[in-house]
Amino acid sequence: MYVVECTSDAPASDSRNRTIRDRQHRMEAVDLIGTFILFQQSDLRTAPELFQIFAEATKLHYQAYMAELEQKEKVIDGKRTAIYRCPKDKYQISNATYTDNLNRETLLLENYKQRKDASSVEILCRYRPLGVQDWLMVETDFLTGACSLPGLVRKLQSVPDRWERSVFIGEDIAGNYNDQIPDGPVYRLFFLEEMVTSVPLSKKNEAYRKWLKALDDVHGPMPDLLRYGARLRTARSLASDPVFTEMIEAFPGALSPFGVRTPMDSELYDEAVKAYSQSDFIRAVDLLTAYINENGLSPEALNLLGASLRYIGKPSQGLSYLLLCLKVAPYTPYLAGNIALVLSDLGYPHLREITSELLLLAKDRWSQEELNKLNNHNTSK
Repeated sequence: MYVVECTSDAPASDSRNRTIRDRQHRMEAVDLIGTFILFQQSDLRTAPELFQIFAEATKLHYQAYMAELEQKEKVIDGKRTAIYRCPKDKYQISNATYTDNLNRETLLLENYKQRKDASSVEILCRYRPLGVQDWLMVETDFLTGACSLPGLVRKLQSVPDRWERSVFIGEDIAGNYNDQIPDGPVYRLFFLEEMVTSVPLSKKNEAYRKWLKALDDVHGPMPDLLRYGARLRTARSLASDPVFTEMIEAFPGALSPFGVRTPMDSELYDEAVKAYSQSDFIRAVDLLTAYINENGLSPEALNLLGASLRYIGKPSQGLSYLLLCLKVAPYTPYLAGNIALVLSDLGYPHLREITSELLLLAKDRWSQEELNKLNNHNTSK
């Protein structure tokens, strides 16, 4: 027996427009039964919690024949509920066609894009391990406040220069938000990136440990890369007044780049580009380090510093800067190639998988060529 209950917002005593509401509920019940039958025939039937997404996000067309539909009603707390019952053998569907692709991954991603809330993130990652491109989209939505967030978290993200205020002033910007850490593993992970960024220096290591623990609960190419970067962490203790670069190396992958100022003066960066072009990589590292510490975060500077550190034999340090650049500006020219080469130098165990993901981000010819070389080399082994 198929059973659908439709509860009206209008008080049970309100008889005006009842006929119209009953007609509407009857049509909705009939459609819902048909949608449920088609859901049971789809590849999604093994995940009942996806039914609502299936019903809302998928446009279905079918012909149906219903031989019997019984309607009753009940009143609970002054609200009227219409109950529709149909024996399973009395509802037949034929000529079903689908106007949308029922691919599970596509369906879940579209559901997230429409809702952008905690539940859509969690269900997306539970049934669809995110590729690097999609992971960065979701992470950026959270860290920039583009998705649905608890009110206090959104207020936290409006605080400018959170890195510096938490370190140099010792301001506990995030102190009032710790009790709002959500239960979902992915949502909690992104929330903790704000914590690492915004809590006072004395609390950052603990926030980072919580972030690492949350990272264990999620899977896919990006979490694998972040775990690897954390294992290669090059700075485990900080001075009482750390500069930007020391922070980046101490907490690889966990800092929000949206809580710090961006550079206004490009003089040091221009000198670094010149040094890099002349293969003077040690000087390039010195200039870029000074540029970031004096001015703030620039994707181009983070990328060039990561590449320069690789050339002077410090790929582990370089990876910290490349991960941060990936978070703030994933399509930065040469970034995808630099990440792949650093990981290749380090002997990253999932190199083949990550190069395939990075190819989706590579817009410049050099990165595409380097990634294809690595892919071909891995395939020939």
